Amino acid sequence: MGKAARTALYAALPDEQQLSGEEKDRRGELARSIRAATAGDFKLKLEDLALIKKLIGKAYGPLIVNGAWRLLDPPK
Repeated sequence: MGKAARTALYAALPDEQQLSGEEKDRRGELARSIRAATAGDFKLKLEDLALIKKLIGKAYGPLIVNGAWRLLDPPK
């Protein structure tokens, strides 16, 4: 799941070509923090979780989106 999140964060998606340098940097830092984290102690802020879900939804097909979203935000 971490790899899918990092790939989506690093991607230059067609509808996001006009992102600011600051936003690109923020996404890069978030991706690097995911890579550096150990599974048991990594916490995401709600805004980062929402961004990752949005980008995975744009970057991948239904199989990856379904699995990633359930890991990121399990159904109740």
